Amino acid sequence: SDYWVMTDFDQPYFEQRASEVCGLYLDPPANALVLSLDEKTSVQAKGLARPDTPPEPGKSARRDYEYTRNGTMNLFAALRVHSGEAHAMASSTRNRFDLIRFLEEIDETIPPAKGQRIIAIMDNLSTHKSHDVNRWLKAHPRWEFAFTPTHASWLNQVECFFSILARRLLKHGHFDTPEDLAEQMLAFVETHNQTATPFEWTYTGKVLGA
Repeated sequence: SDYWVMTDFDQPYFEQRASEVCGLYLDPPANALVLSLDEKTSVQAKGLARPDTPPEPGKSARRDYEYTRNGTMNLFAALRVHSGEAHAMASSTRNRFDLIRFLEEIDETIPPAKGQRIIAIMDNLSTHKSHDVNRWLKAHPRWEFAFTPTHASWLNQVECFFSILARRLLKHGHFDTPEDLAEQMLAFVETHNQTATPFEWTYTGKVLGA
């Protein structure tokens, strides 16, 4: 049998929806803070089965391919598209209440400004559109959500940030507990923010030719 992803890519409205998201990257509305928000789920806290071998002259450090499984952790992240800084929250669960808690944390860090809009680019996960989240959105009128087309997470810039996190921390780190993993991920985000720069987004929303 054949398997495939039911995507919106070949739908006539895909280009319009993709262009709306790209427009927020390339030409955002005046007085708007654009966030790219998503969750990195079930990140494994991989520990060392045996100690690493330190590097020596002419020899690289060595790590055993086996590892211990020490639980998992989720990371909520919101990238400030036009500065490159990120907000982050670690959580053992990932549901609508965790999302609302994360939105509250972000909201508290952004002082009210007259006429300011906060636009969060998100995918179509059901928790992003739940009744409780929509009720929170109505209670916070300066916020609005912009959703990517179905199965087009590559349009969400925070995925680029997650890739950096995976390559620079998760691939090489070791974590004794889920709490240790959470602490190291949040420390990574804090360090990243000290030198953060925005991504140079070049895709305009036009469907790419073969």
